[in-house]
Amino acid sequence: MMHSAYRAAFAAVVSGMIGCGAAEPPPAAPVAAAAPEEPVADETGQLEIMCNPPTPVLVDGKKAGTTPISGFRVAPGSHDVTFVDELTGNRTMTISLGPGEGRAVVSDRPPTASEPVDAKPAKGAKKK
Repeated sequence: MMHSAYRAAFAAVVSGMIGCGAAEPPPAAPVAAAAPEEPVADETGQLEIMCNPPTPVLVDGKKAGTTPISGFRVAPGSHDVTFVDELTGNRTMTISLGPGEGRAVVSDRPPTASEPVDAKPAKGAKKK
């Protein structure tokens, strides 16, 4: 009787080896679903940059475009906004933004001596 039990066990072991050359791998352990990630809040600030007449603008020394510029994104912190103006000279403003903050930056061209100004004679001046 032991002989037949031994034979059955031996047959079971050998049949497992003969199949595909190896025993089936153990079933994979269940993978826990990853927790959904919280959406990362957009902490960039936005600049609205305006100038009359339209003027090329640099932000931190890099070209940002020509005014008007809307929704220009920058990291929180301090930034140099330069209005490039060959006629009257460049104008630079330093602005600070917090996370998610928005700012309007406006720098119209100043009048120059070559531009006409509404000239009215001073009181008491003689007309020619």
